[in-house]
Amino acid sequence: MKKALLTGHTRGFGNEILKVLLKNDWNVEGISRTKTKRILNLNSHQVDLSNLCELNNLFTKESSLNNDFNLIILNAGILGKIKPAVEIRNESLIEILNINFLANKTIIDKCLNQSDKPKKFILISSGASTKGYSGWLEYCCSKSIGDSMMRVYAREHKQHIFTSISPGALNTEMQTLITNSDLEKLTDLKKFYDLKKNNSLRSPEEAANKFYELIEKLDNEMSGKFLKI
Repeated sequence: MKKALLTGHTRGFGNEILKVLLKNDWNVEGISRTKTKRILNLNSHQVDLSNLCELNNLFTKESSLNNDFNLIILNAGILGKIKPAVEIRNESLIEILNINFLANKTIIDKCLNQSDKPKKFILISSGASTKGYSGWLEYCCSKSIGDSMMRVYAREHKQHIFTSISPGALNTEMQTLITNSDLEKLTDLKKFYDLKKNNSLRSPEEAANKFYELIEKLDNEMSGKFLKI
């Protein structure tokens, strides 16, 4: 059976990715900070991804996370605080970097050590990684550094595939947080408010199906690339 590791699988886009994987006969190991009900072919692990020591300890010799995965999807992430950059404290930025960046590196390294069998590593990214938005320092920085990480791994491990994929603006809880921000001060985020108001946000279900179609086609020529669906 095909084996996948998926983070952030309990809600939003991650949960829709999980449904598509299970529908296509994948055996999934899920990592999330929230509990999930028992589902056939899903083994769920609960951990706070900001606690890197706790995450590292999940990968014991006896753990099912030591499966030799074909596919690793790094979806878990948080939006962080939405406020001017000068108001962001270093402690807050460190926390989001732990979750959106260092937790992903920890998982990549653990999976690389399993075997040399070719694997696909997918980071769920965002257009925010390539463009600065006022009020969005934490999210933009953490996504940008994640994309850079994937490019470096792609150059160093050519037998595997590393890509960043942006699903675009989705109708999820994250968009609600964005549109409830102070748009008078943070005018860059107004476009997301307009998308939601005009019902122009893509559904997570539609995006997950497009995402799966794309990852099925990934080859070594696409490794190191930033892709959109």
